[in-house]
Formats: sequence, C-alpha cells, structure tokens
Amino acid sequence: MLTENFEVDDIDKKEVLMLLRQSGIRDLAEVEHAYYEQSGELSVFKYKNEKVENSILPEDMGDLI
Repeated sequence: MLTENFEVDDIDKKEVLMLLRQSGIRDLAEVEHAYYEQSGELSVFKYKNEKVENSILPEDMGDLI
C-alpha cells in the first residue's frame, strides 16, 4: 500500500481494507492493483492465481493495523 497517498486522498489503512472487503477481497495477496477513485470507490484488479497468506478479515488482521 502506498500510504504516502493517504493524506492526499483523505483515507486511512482501515478504510482501504474495508473497501477491499466490500469488493470481495479476503486476502491482500489476491490484489494485483487497486485504485482509489475520485468517487470514493475502490477499483480492484486481482491476480489470476493468487497465493492466500495475508487475510484482511477482521478476525485475522492482528498486526496489519
């Protein structure tokens, strides 16, 4: 995640993770690219053959936040 852009876009890591979950993402390894749009929505492009290892589900987040 390019956290240096968070202040410019007025968003934080927790909100990005929420938007990813709303897009059906369960693990960060699924995401090849994600773009925060001017509309406030997240455009997500997934890998075709992702390796699940960085769950962003609330019960698995632990040290991510």
